[in-house]
Amino acid sequence: MFRVLCQFCPVIAILVMIGAPSASAKTAYQSGFKHGVTDGKLEIKTQVSADLYILQPGQGFPNHTDQFIQGYMDGYCSIKGLGGLDIHDTAFECTEGPATENNTE
Repeated sequence: MFRVLCQFCPVIAILVMIGAPSASAKTAYQSGFKHGVTDGKLEIKTQVSADLYILQPGQGFPNHTDQFIQGYMDGYCSIKGLGGLDIHDTAFECTEGPATENNTE
């Protein structure tokens, strides 16, 4: 039976665990940004919103993290400029955050 002794292993494990949440948040933001850019380009090209990723079943804002949503809005707005989306459960203006029950008209 082999036994590995490592006096620094507990410290390494703690450092890995501490870094994990920010790494996943960055990944969620990047994924959202990528989808937002793609959707912005698709909407400009086709003038049709029905094919947008964010409007597909199970892909609306309620199904994503805050980091993904912020990335999506930043990516979408980087392509579309002023404006935004207001369809189903996905609503935002490019100069504001996502719409909530309290700030929608």
